[in-house]
Amino acid sequence: MRGVNVIEEPNEGRPAPLGEKHTEEKSEARGFGAGTASASVLSQQATPPGGNFWQTHEQTEKTETEEGGESTVYRQPEGMVQHVFQWGIGNAFRAISVNRYRPVHAARPKEVSIHPSYFVSPHPCVIWEPLNEAWEVYFYENRKKSAKPFPVKKFGIARAKREALDFLKQMEEEGRLEKPTFASGVEGVTFDQVTGSWICRYIDADGRSMSRGFSADFHGFEEAKNLAEERKAATMENLRNDFLGANMRLVKDKQTS
Repeated sequence: MRGVNVIEEPNEGRPAPLGEKHTEEKSEARGFGAGTASASVLSQQATPPGGNFWQTHEQTEKTETEEGGESTVYRQPEGMVQHVFQWGIGNAFRAISVNRYRPVHAARPKEVSIHPSYFVSPHPCVIWEPLNEAWEVYFYENRKKSAKPFPVKKFGIARAKREALDFLKQMEEEGRLEKPTFASGVEGVTFDQVTGSWICRYIDADGRSMSRGFSADFHGFEEAKNLAEERKAATMENLRNDFLGANMRLVKDKQTS
């Protein structure tokens, strides 16, 4: 069999084969970014299966690079649960009225990982309303009980609770958390919260106990109060002039005789 002479020519001026070029680039990348590659591998190993969890009002998992070049991993705390917010989760952009979700009644479910303590109220005047997924603050306005909602779909998870607590603090400073008391300063004149009326109790000319109500919705709160006080003063004046009525005079006469 005839022999074949192989002549090796120099590679000067000729491009390297495609496989050799890629091999050289990989080796250069390994030599140049060794520290970055090791940090990336460590970060991937620290990531739990399924990717990073959504972060709630406190940061649950992140990776930071310190000055020494070492990576510090903050893992998600134990006890987290999966929760679905049916109406979506807002943010600073959605908090502006013109940027709200449209239509507002449409469901936009979003599942997140959150700690159960988020739904625990720190104050009896602040409650979590699960139907509308909002924190509600109860206070008194115009002597009537009222509530202001802070929905998650508008502010977001963390900010909704924070805004509710800030509003609670404001109401507490203004003294609008306690149930208001209605005192007229006149004996026999009281406010009935069931009927929303100022009630004047007095004794008529025949000695019978009577009462007269003045509606706050019809007359206004202060005007109804003034009318009740005026009626009380008028009846007391009539009793003084009439000596507590004809029947009471007979009783007095019998007691003195």
